[in-house]
Amino acid sequence: MNFKVENGKLSKELKAIKRVINDRDTLPYLRDFRFEVNQSVLRITGNNCEMEAYTIIDIEGEDDETELEINAKDLINLLKPYKAKDMLTFDTVAGTIDVNGMIQIPFVKEEYHDDITMPEDDTTLKSYVSMFSDTFIKALERVSYCINSKERYKPSLCGVYIGLEEDHMDFVGTDAHVLVKDCIKDFSTSGISEDSRKYCIMDVNFVNIVTRTIKDGHIKLCMGNKAIKIKNESYTFIMRNIPEKYPNYNAVFPTLDGPKVIVD
Repeated sequence: MNFKVENGKLSKELKAIKRVINDRDTLPYLRDFRFEVNQSVLRITGNNCEMEAYTIIDIEGEDDETELEINAKDLINLLKPYKAKDMLTFDTVAGTIDVNGMIQIPFVKEEYHDDITMPEDDTTLKSYVSMFSDTFIKALERVSYCINSKERYKPSLCGVYIGLEEDHMDFVGTDAHVLVKDCIKDFSTSGISEDSRKYCIMDVNFVNIVTRTIKDGHIKLCMGNKAIKIKNESYTFIMRNIPEKYPNYNAVFPTLDGPKVIVD
């Protein structure tokens, strides 16, 4: 493997994907970035057994297909001395990656924990909901603050419920004491049918990662039977869907008109 890439572009994507990786994981490959080079394109993947994130960037000087794993923390730390506009040259030499002829980083070629969540050609991912990233992120932030991420006995209360209705989408978060519901109508759908899954429960830890990473553009939300896929122009996230029945949140809201107070 031999390629060149600008440090600023590479470091930005490494830091974004690093949010998924747990440095203290007991499995070595879950502490690594996975580099896949194919025809002048580099795909960087991070995984933690529950969520996978990847991004694709353009590189120079490589036409062969190569796959390897590099420790995420070590790579980010070793690139810090370089300036954003510095060009980095990566070359594999005897079990290490040589960076600009001065830094050597060990790498491994082993079976990666592939398809932990869901293969991308799953038929349940053919239908999706599309909306502005800003609309999606703000809806998640409005309802996620009241969720208790340490709730062990009711996993469904550890996530944000997203449900597709006829003319709107519901975003719901609760800790069984406080319930917050947000409705959005600015979205479009593609391939949604009566048989399509129209709801999911996204773990609040993954919500925090997504809201910190996705900032602009459009997103596509695919709600599969076992996993959720969120994709925009730069990043793709695939995470496990919490396999629980969400509480009937509509029963909390009163249906009859009660007393009204108008204050000037």
